[in-house]
Amino acid sequence: VAYMPGAASLSEIVDALNLLGVGASDLAVILESLKQAGALQAEMIVL
Repeated sequence: VAYMPGAASLSEIVDALNLLGVGASDLAVILESLKQAGALQAEMIVL
C-alpha cells in the first residue's frame, strides 16, 4: 500500500459524497466504479 500525497482518503470521499446527498446504493456504485477505473485500491464487501 502506498500513500500518495494530496490523495483523498476513502473516508474523505465518502464524507464528500454524503454531503452531496448520495444514497447508500449509489455510493456503492460510485466506489465500485472508482475501483474498476483503478482509482481505488481496496477490497469491497457490500452487506
